[in-house]
Amino acid sequence: MLVSIASRNLRRNLRRSLLTGTSIALGLMLMIWMRGLREGGYAQLIDNAVGTNLGHLQVSLEKSRRGAAAIEDADYITASAEELSGTRSIAPRIVVEGMLGRETKMAPAELYGVVPAEESKTNLIPQGILVGRAGEDWCRRELARALPLMGGDRALFSRWCQAMGAGRFLSDRPGGEVVLGAGIAKRLLAGVGDEISLQTENIGERDRRGDAASALTKGRLKIIGVFRTGNPEVDERLAYLHIEELAQMTGLSGPTEISLVFGSVDDIGEARSKLSKVVARAGQDELLLSSWNERAPELENLMDIDSKTSNIMYAFLVFLVALGVINSTTMSVLERTKEFGVLIALG
Repeated sequence: MLVSIASRNLRRNLRRSLLTGTSIALGLMLMIWMRGLREGGYAQLIDNAVGTNLGHLQVSLEKSRRGAAAIEDADYITASAEELSGTRSIAPRIVVEGMLGRETKMAPAELYGVVPAEESKTNLIPQGILVGRAGEDWCRRELARALPLMGGDRALFSRWCQAMGAGRFLSDRPGGEVVLGAGIAKRLLAGVGDEISLQTENIGERDRRGDAASALTKGRLKIIGVFRTGNPEVDERLAYLHIEELAQMTGLSGPTEISLVFGSVDDIGEARSKLSKVVARAGQDELLLSSWNERAPELENLMDIDSKTSNIMYAFLVFLVALGVINSTTMSVLERTKEFGVLIALG
């Protein structure tokens, strides 16, 4: 009976019923689309942050000790992390500050000593290396200041830029290679195939002598790739070389951080619970286990603010749709006032 009455009421003014139903459907579709777009954007932001050195989880020393000492039980931590469910890759790294130079130009850099095979699975940097036509075009556009230094020889400049198209990531074996951010390469006016000097602190030597000035170590590296991510903090600061070479230069016996990437953000909770026990058993007091949002709180705050703003928009959209439904319902009731009066009079 109720279905019959409802069906009759809907057919009474079919145009109004269709308009009301369409507004509800479109409002619901718009909310689902906006939410999907928002969640997809958040996932992309997290993936980009995780894929640029952060990792889902990271084992490192306290902030005041980062880059000043190695993780003592790195092998034990790495072996334990490999047994966790959902682990996609584990990247041990040495991270120290250094200075890069070419001829009279100098640029400060954050040096990453990495295991190339693991870094390729963990980091998005290898995918951002300028290759082919993109590398040549970037060279001609951004390194045009090098042309006068070549005596205006456009053929030489063209061959130099063509070499940029052959960029690649580090080899599995140490070979005196380095991969630079596009900002550093632009500052040094250096391209693929050029040699640059590197200067950093030999931490082991400093600890033995107690003199930072006498602990500086230098080396020569060949540029084999230039990467561009679009993030100035990455492109203008980071340089990658083989972990064994950086360990030899710094005197460190192991990595200063271990980055872990899982199949999904949902795997972090359980993995962190298990890995925290492993870190505690490692026995190194300064050792910390942190997640991506703890190392990049500004990104989490940005997503939180955006989420709250979106919720206000959703509430406003629901209000507009509800207003349309209430208007239609009210009109259908008011236009039948006499009918309802007669029905009441008849009992």
